[in-house]
Amino acid sequence: MKSNLHKPQSILSFIFILCLVLAVSLVFGHVLGSYYLENIIKNDNQQKQNIEYQPSTASGENVKKKVLRLKKTSYSTIQAGVFSDWAVAIELGNALAQKGFPAVITEEKSYLVMIGFLNNNDNLAILANSITIDGQKPKVIQREINSISFKFDVGDDYAEKYVAPFLGNLSNSLQKGIMLYSDINIEDRNLTELRAGFKLLANEVAQIASAGEAIADKGKATTYHEGLLILVKRCSSWAESLNKLENDCQQLTILLSQQQALALLEDYHRFMAITN
Repeated sequence: MKSNLHKPQSILSFIFILCLVLAVSLVFGHVLGSYYLENIIKNDNQQKQNIEYQPSTASGENVKKKVLRLKKTSYSTIQAGVFSDWAVAIELGNALAQKGFPAVITEEKSYLVMIGFLNNNDNLAILANSITIDGQKPKVIQREINSISFKFDVGDDYAEKYVAPFLGNLSNSLQKGIMLYSDINIEDRNLTELRAGFKLLANEVAQIASAGEAIADKGKATTYHEGLLILVKRCSSWAESLNKLENDCQQLTILLSQQQALALLEDYHRFMAITN
């Protein structure tokens, strides 16, 4: 008959090995988790701090400038029309709004009437195909976030310490917005994570608005003051529209939110264009 004298020792050895494996697993899991979190934070900070200052010289002047360079990202929008007459562009914008297509009109010499702010050409093309303007279907075009750089004089500490970081954070939020806006008709889908994303972005944009207001207050005597206040107001409106998407993802609500993002982007570019 076989002896059982070695069984307690075997059991103890097994328990010891099992505990050792669990301990190693816990340590490895903690290290891996920490590494993952650190990289998320690192990547987010890199994106937020994607700011590069490069000396340049303004044309026709002997004034050294610094240039704020931010990541360029393409987005899709519907070109409903291009006009040389502002009143005609406004008329079309109002007509589209009455039909449930909120538009944004650029303040350039060629007034561009736009609908939608998406990262998906195909989904926007479906919407464009449902619109008829003077017997024609509008087309989907590509534009860019950060198509314009912010320039300021060397030695302008207010611009470097406050305005440039504010614009960098704003750029980061617009980048996140275009990642979230993938369609204009999502109310029938299970988008719990996407709606949570809209909520998080709303909070972020609201914080940017609050920070921008404080920055504008610091620079009441600067040429940036009025433009900053416009951006602050646009941020607040966009944050409000994003909050609505947590509970209401119907087409009109999404288009209205995209309209606010697009209007903010236009004023953001206009603010930077003044410095060029």
